[in-house]
Amino acid sequence: MLKGATIVFDLDGTLVDTAPDLTHALNHVLTRRGHAAVSAATVRSGVGFGIRVMIEETLRRLGATDDLDEMLAEFLVYYEANVAQESRPYPGAVTAPKRLASKARPSRSAPTSGNI
Repeated sequence: MLKGATIVFDLDGTLVDTAPDLTHALNHVLTRRGHAAVSAATVRSGVGFGIRVMIEETLRRLGATDDLDEMLAEFLVYYEANVAQESRPYPGAVTAPKRLASKARPSRSAPTSGNI
């Protein structure tokens, strides 16, 4: 059924729990601007729609009016420099793509991450 198909795997939040690193990056940007840090639960609840929306929603919850584009740029610089410090694959995430590939025999597979 999937013979010759291309299978794409989303990394962030699907195969890899990146919430700890996302939380650190968001809190870095927030506290540099004098705002309170937020919890990992807050980050987890807002990250599914991308980083920009996560920052926008956090600012809304804080009642802040900081420049979203500036915060996004700062976030990305910090996140890139500190990515994968605490991010870890979810249980079974490393073996699942291999098992699927061995059963489906896709011609190509690729990880992706693109919620910016």
